[in-house]
Amino acid sequence: MHHCTADIWSDDVEDLPLLDNLKNKEKNIAFDIGTRSVSVIRFLIETLADLPLSVTTRIYDKHDVPLLLCQLVNVSPWTRTDDKGRLFKYVDSKWNQIAASDRHVVTVTEGQVWLALRHLLLDERCQTHYEIDACRRSHLLKLQCHLSEPVLDQISPLAELKYFLSRLEIMDPSSTRATDSKKPFILEVVTDYRSSLADQPRKYFKKLAKNQLEVFDSLLRDGGAVDLAKDMAAAYETLDQVDAESAKCGNCGEVAKRFCSRCKLEYYCGR
Repeated sequence: MHHCTADIWSDDVEDLPLLDNLKNKEKNIAFDIGTRSVSVIRFLIETLADLPLSVTTRIYDKHDVPLLLCQLVNVSPWTRTDDKGRLFKYVDSKWNQIAASDRHVVTVTEGQVWLALRHLLLDERCQTHYEIDACRRSHLLKLQCHLSEPVLDQISPLAELKYFLSRLEIMDPSSTRATDSKKPFILEVVTDYRSSLADQPRKYFKKLAKNQLEVFDSLLRDGGAVDLAKDMAAAYETLDQVDAESAKCGNCGEVAKRFCSRCKLEYYCGR
């Protein structure tokens, strides 16, 4: 998720050139996908007990998700201030101006990040899979300044996270390390064709994109785009006709306009 600024995430895009308008929309879509990905990550974290052990290792060790979430809290990409000093927050997939009295209201995305962090750091797997060294410790302790009273009032489970961070601040860093005897050795079996399948689209993407660009250019020049749109609209009308013809009474075989309210499949023409 990228940090947002007023010039990048401007909603006034009508006067922008076409290319800049498309780039602006692309960035907005990418940002929206990022906010939704936070929710997916949180649900994955809360179901780690039901997932393979390799998932836990990837979250804690390979991708260091706790530190990534910590960085999100510090950057707060769901909040921005424009040139006039007005505060905006990303709510319901759009930027909304926030009144000064509501500036401490936690957004859904921010709440997802906090709950995911709490679950990761307080989970018993953290002691086994996550070594809190000096670097990680310094980043995690930065969360304390964000755990204000308004935030704790809205998300009460974060009080446990605040207590954990308070203990981490006074603890010896060596005592928070996952020793080699505790860390499990995981041998993950990855089939050979997985990487080859993942690389195939990359090889042919540019070629396919170039071919499609030529197709659309020819359609626009020859007016074929309009004909194509008409054909697609006619296809939907044909489907409606096919569906209407298939609606026949299950008893007599005549065309029926009513269907069973229970199974939603069988049609009938009368009682």
